[in-house]
Amino acid sequence: MGKKEIILSIILIIISIVVFTLTFQFPHQTVALAPTAFPRFISVSLIVLSLVLLMQGIKGITKNTSLQKKEKLKTNNSFIFKLILLISLAFLYTRFIAKIGFLYATPPFIAGNMLLFKEKRVIWILAVSITTTILLYYLFRMVFKIPLPRFSLF
Repeated sequence: MGKKEIILSIILIIISIVVFTLTFQFPHQTVALAPTAFPRFISVSLIVLSLVLLMQGIKGITKNTSLQKKEKLKTNNSFIFKLILLISLAFLYTRFIAKIGFLYATPPFIAGNMLLFKEKRVIWILAVSITTTILLYYLFRMVFKIPLPRFSLF
């Protein structure tokens, strides 16, 4: 398993460096948040996470891999069912967000995903789905000044 992590992390680091260097060609803007801010944030975050993956890959090679070879990943029916259900939820979310808006479509989507991943605490599901929706709305609408789909009766 260690070799796969090392190769993937190196590929992701290269892609992130390319994206970061391409942001220097973006136009300069002084009115709001610069167009380079978000791509640079994402590429730096991806570099950091890729370095963590690289360290895990190196650590995985140094461990005894004979036990890992014996334990192959088994694809069971519940995993495939959850994957199909997750894709279906995401598809429904993209259909409903245009009709009922971001603020009304996102909490049920997040709650559905939490239920899919076996979260049983109702208060926690409600708190996370509503808080995440508010934070995302604030981030995109107020900070990045990106309009989000709104509910319109007509």
